[in-house]
Amino acid sequence: MSGDIFGAHTGALAEGSQRIMNVANDFKNEYEKMFLVVDSLVGSEWSSPAATAVANKIVEQRPNLEAMYKAICSYSEYCGRAANKIEENEENIVTGVGGYNG
Repeated sequence: MSGDIFGAHTGALAEGSQRIMNVANDFKNEYEKMFLVVDSLVGSEWSSPAATAVANKIVEQRPNLEAMYKAICSYSEYCGRAANKIEENEENIVTGVGGYNG
């Protein structure tokens, strides 16, 4: 095992964090579009009582979708914080080793 070096790929972790945040925002945009469509159809002359009942069931899911969006964002933020912390720790180790006068 000599010669093996432990190193974290913080760049990939930071990129992953941004990609996850992009997915979260795309997800939010999609469910917001869905609610706009539902809201525009309910109450129009095209809606029936059955359609209104279905629309109400869809609207009931909004808190779940918002919670999912927040969970995805939290994971993205976690990855970003982890990348930053790893880099900070690596810098502290390098600084500590460089200051050693044995």
